[in-house]
Amino acid sequence: MATALQLTDKAKKLANAGQFENAIALLKQSLSLDPNQPEAWRHIGYISIFGTVDFATAVDALAQSLTLDPVDAQTYYLMGYVSQQMNQIDDSIELFRIGLEYDPSHVEMLSFLGMGYLYKRKFDDAKMLVLQALSLKPDNIKVFLNALNIAEILPLDDFERAQITAAIKKVEKLPAFKENILLFEAKELFSEKQYDEAKKRLSKIKDNIEQLGAAKNFLLGDISRREGDHDAAHGFYAKANRMQKNSTEGRRYKLETITNLIDDTLTLLDQNFSNDLETVIEQNKIERPYPDPVFLIGFPRSGTTLTGKILDTHPQLFTADEFSAIDQIKVHMQQQYGLDLPRDIPKLTSEHLAFMHNLYNLKQSGLPAAQQDHIFIDKMPLNTLHVPIIHALFPNARFIYVTRHPLDSVLSSFMQYFALNAAMYHFLDIETAAHLYKKTRELWLKEKEILPLKYHELRYENLVNNFDEEVGKMLEFIGVPWNDAVHEFYKERADGPTTLSPSRTQITGKLTSEPQGRWKKYRPHLEKAIEVLEPVITELGYDLDKN
Repeated sequence: MATALQLTDKAKKLANAGQFENAIALLKQSLSLDPNQPEAWRHIGYISIFGTVDFATAVDALAQSLTLDPVDAQTYYLMGYVSQQMNQIDDSIELFRIGLEYDPSHVEMLSFLGMGYLYKRKFDDAKMLVLQALSLKPDNIKVFLNALNIAEILPLDDFERAQITAAIKKVEKLPAFKENILLFEAKELFSEKQYDEAKKRLSKIKDNIEQLGAAKNFLLGDISRREGDHDAAHGFYAKANRMQKNSTEGRRYKLETITNLIDDTLTLLDQNFSNDLETVIEQNKIERPYPDPVFLIGFPRSGTTLTGKILDTHPQLFTADEFSAIDQIKVHMQQQYGLDLPRDIPKLTSEHLAFMHNLYNLKQSGLPAAQQDHIFIDKMPLNTLHVPIIHALFPNARFIYVTRHPLDSVLSSFMQYFALNAAMYHFLDIETAAHLYKKTRELWLKEKEILPLKYHELRYENLVNNFDEEVGKMLEFIGVPWNDAVHEFYKERADGPTTLSPSRTQITGKLTSEPQGRWKKYRPHLEKAIEVLEPVITELGYDLDKN
């Protein structure tokens, strides 16, 4: 009979051969013989991250490994990596820091710590760490790709760009790097409007579902759209989305994760719940470490990024972009107190609320407290799903709800290369994107009916066509005077981009009407979406002939 160690060794070989499920089964068999094997637990975590993409199993297994061997740097790295993938950025940074104490030479950990600082908008630290890791190990594919991401997102000086160029020259002939370099070059050529040259680079990239096939086809879709071939563009976008849906990562998501959340919240929202919520607010008044923010919400690709950038240029406002702080508060409240929000909002005490306020500030990178001279704008479109939690935490908060023609919003979502999560998974198909739009709109209507919210609704098309009037109304709602600085919304902050969302590359100049009514060019491909959204289009005052 095989020993535990023999089974673990055999499992490693299976994992290297891509037989992930069999490898995990063998590791579990090994652990049944000897549960005190930190390496076996760590391998389950590794396979669950990079093989089966099962993050919950990875976290549990890695936690077991750390319990048995609390000084293993590789386990801290894997735990930090999966935390970063789950958007728990603060946790990932802390885990990487600890891991580097045990192994300062771990370049992948150094590189991903830099990416954590990028997500926290600490841009100088991000560049320094990622480029430091690149200088140490340019032929490490993860380190190299992180450096390319930094080069795409952040402004680089001549020395920093020279580091990227030198690294590319060192690895450009290595098989694992060739296609990533081609994609990077194609993106730069696309930004320079050299579409034919970009397509030449892309033609050399294979349509591999698990690698760069989706990214390649999204960019081909963008090129075809710029060239006015809308049928070809739709074909490329559809192909890219199918690839994402059929990938190992795509198969881990289910549509009902988000739709069930919305349905549960809709069921919860009645007058009794509203009364209970107001009682919690009244009985648990605490001193807050910062004023109530303004929450900028709406369906993705409805104009929230544009609106956030406009507001950020006002000298009395500060826009924080998509930190998902409320999502993370939900997770921590479940872990710390066993409370399932929003259902358990009536159970909140002053202790809970104080914890949530401190956590909100932490998850927003300390910016709410640090920016007290400004009104803090929290831009996270799908915080629409969390309005009851936000109202419990910030009863005086203002909400700016941005709308756009539903067909333009869902089409734009379908055409955008998002990092996958439970919500973005809906955008891999036009019809499921339409259903999500309809459900989130239904939720917002119920939220503003049941809860005593302070809100202002902004229509993207009106903002584009009557900029000063619409921005003036919005600033008046927030409580600040007009300032001409808002006309320069398309200029970036000196330290880096205002937003890290995919929309950042599309706000590079003054507004045009070109994106309005884009759906009409793709109407033959939108019949299912039109069937789903026609009642919403009518309710919002749009129609199927005009913007």
